[in-house]
Formats: sequence, structure tokens, C-alpha cells
Amino acid sequence: MLLDCRKICTKCKIEKPFEAFTRTKQMKDGRLSYCTACKSAAAKARKQANPDKYSSKQAEYDRRYIERHPDRVRDVKRKWHQENSEKARETAAKWRDKNRNRVRLYIRMANARRRANGGRNSIHLVDEIMKAQRGMCVACKISLKNGYHIDHVMPIKLGGSNERTNLQLLCPTCNLQKKARHPVDFMQSRGFLL
Repeated sequence: MLLDCRKICTKCKIEKPFEAFTRTKQMKDGRLSYCTACKSAAAKARKQANPDKYSSKQAEYDRRYIERHPDRVRDVKRKWHQENSEKARETAAKWRDKNRNRVRLYIRMANARRRANGGRNSIHLVDEIMKAQRGMCVACKISLKNGYHIDHVMPIKLGGSNERTNLQLLCPTCNLQKKARHPVDFMQSRGFLL
């Protein structure tokens, strides 16, 4: 019986079928006085007027949803990646290009976890080390502006940790020459610590 009924929206003043109105127990006829299109437009206008308020609310909602439904979220992401594999690869490549320091940190932390030697570092770690080293390679004293490698002073292979105190920045040439050698042996080969 309700399928044949129509109602006039109080906002857009257009007569629409009952299905175009959201259900509610507050109204006698069981539907809101304005249509779902007007309801959506009003919500969008509120979000545009207060972007900070709604973005933080949405982020909190998303976080709670992910915590409650991890399997569902994982399945949706997996399906999207399968259907949009090319776009996913392009997006990932752009993100990696913009966040090289973060990628390096993630790789280093993953390697450290594999070896179970501990240590967690922040994203700002490279900036801290760069400032402490005054932007120069520890071994050859050239500028690191054109590139650098994050190096473990005592290599992980020789029992070094992934802690901040065991990290330094070297130019790519010095790091590739050092490999997994003991720091004293490496510096002696460079003419230091005779």
C-alpha cells in the first residue's frame, strides 16, 4: 500500500514516492519530511562548512570499523586490488616515490624484526641523524644531499641492534664498500684507526 503513496519533500518541494524518504519512527507516516537527496545535500554542505570536525569523526568511525571487522575490510581491499591491479600499482609507486625515507625505515624495521634483534625507530629518525652528522657521510665526509644509505654501525649480521644508537648515514659508495664488516675493520681499511 505504501508503494503507491507519494509525498512532497519540504526542502525541494517536489512530489516523490515514499521510497525516496528515509524511514523514521518520529513521523506519523513513518518517513522523514525531506527526501534522501536533500538529506545527502545538507550533510555534504555541513561537511564542507566544517571539514576538520567531520574528517576527525570519519577517521574515528573508520578506525573503530576496522577494529571490529578486520576480515571484512581485508576481503574488500583484496577484491579491490584484484579488480584494479594497475591503478593499485601506480598509486603504490607514487607513494613510494614521495615517501622514500618512510619506505627505507619500513624495510629496515622488517629486516630487524626478522632477525629478532629489536629496535623501533620513528619516521623522523633520518632527519635527526642527518642533523647530528651535519649532512655529511661519517666515513668520507662528503655531502649526503645527492643520496645516502642508512647503515648499522655494528652490522645486524654481527649482532648489532636496530636501535638509534647503532644507526648512521653513509654515502652509497661507502655503505656498499662497508657491507657487513666490523666498523673497526672498515675504518682501518679507509686509513683511520691505525
